[in-house]
Amino acid sequence: MYDESISGDITNNPNSPLVLPLEEGATTLTATTGNSDQEYVTVTVPDGFELTSLTLDSYSAGSDVAFVGVQTGTAFTEPLDESADTGNLLGYFLFGSSQVGTDILDNISNGAGAIGFDGALPAGDYTFALQQLGIESDYTLSFNLAAVATDPPTDPPTDPPSGDLPVVSFEAIPANVSEEDANAQVVWQWTVAGDFPEEGITINFDTLGDNDVIVFTEQFAADREVEFNDAEIVGFEEDTGRLQILLSAPESNFLLPLINDIIEEGTQTFDFRLAEGDGYVLDPDQNSTLFTITDDNGGPGVGPTVGLSVSETNLAEGDPLTVTFTTTGDIPEGGVEVLVQSGVFGALGQFDLADLGNLTTTGIEGLPSVGDGGGGSFFVTLIEPTATISLNVFDDILAEDPLDITFTLANGEEYEVDPDAASTTLTIVDEPQPAGPTVGIALDKTDVAEGESVT
Repeated sequence: MYDESISGDITNNPNSPLVLPLEEGATTLTATTGNSDQEYVTVTVPDGFELTSLTLDSYSAGSDVAFVGVQTGTAFTEPLDESADTGNLLGYFLFGSSQVGTDILDNISNGAGAIGFDGALPAGDYTFALQQLGIESDYTLSFNLAAVATDPPTDPPTDPPSGDLPVVSFEAIPANVSEEDANAQVVWQWTVAGDFPEEGITINFDTLGDNDVIVFTEQFAADREVEFNDAEIVGFEEDTGRLQILLSAPESNFLLPLINDIIEEGTQTFDFRLAEGDGYVLDPDQNSTLFTITDDNGGPGVGPTVGLSVSETNLAEGDPLTVTFTTTGDIPEGGVEVLVQSGVFGALGQFDLADLGNLTTTGIEGLPSVGDGGGGSFFVTLIEPTATISLNVFDDILAEDPLDITFTLANGEEYEVDPDAASTTLTIVDEPQPAGPTVGIALDKTDVAEGESVT
């Protein structure tokens, strides 16, 4: 274990990270971060072991989120700002209080634009970078190391196969779902007829058409768990979107809860198909379902019309900014929730959000909330025809290139977007500062023994 309060500050040098030795089981890392403090930690997963999970044991920053990224090797090569090339990261994630007690390794593996990985991290060196832009907070992470499971050798079969392969069928139940249905969900159901092998059957499963399996996962509800009943995903082909699914019983299924979001999406179709593979044959009468999700709440012309504007589009770090929402038409009781999106990863990090209580707002209910895991969008509930959010551009100590950020109102189910005020583009520059003093460091000697002093 490593406790920063006992063993000293974790280094902020990406080329010389803290080396955290891992032992079988849990190795904890406890530290304090905030105010743009950067921390770098290298772990080595020994041969014959794998890093099965990374558990967030505690986090004290309230609504603020922290960044964690990982690269292979013993150094971290990307800056921790918007200039970072996420394609050079193995993965990343913004974590916070809602993840306490959960494994965030899978979240890290799914960072948008990153290399990604499936399941546990195998033997090798990995360097983690951590940063929290807000007020100082404490966190504890548990690195969980386990021996790689190996299957014992199996005896060759004594009886030749009969030649009759099991027959597998598939159906999505129901074939049509509305987002507005109470507890909307779909069941992927597989049924195997004939002799079922003891080791199970691994089937190939495709999602064809314009909407692939990744788009389908975006429809999952976050407040309900996916259920895997006698079936699990054991492989994914990124170039084709094909899944390999291990069926462990003749009747097996996935129960997939679906989200009812606020975005106006129209009808979406997904062509789910069981594909041919080794060790089974397809049921010729039931091996696919054309699944449809309808968005029956709202639609074109429903609800008030919302526009977006800002007090200034050309900004320097430290400048004030006021975002104004203008709503025409009747605002429903309780307000209308709108979503503002940006395609820039971590766009909200360009603003001084260390303490949301310092925001000045008018005409909104509560405070804005983060709208995605990448920190690029936010929700706000409007209760008056004119609503504002006033804040400052974050003035950090890093020298940065000018950055353009376009914020756009998403088309909602219960509001319409003013076509003349649908988006705004901010240009944020880091004003040049006068050259400061040059700082260097030197030692009176470089070879020392324990107990000797160094100047």
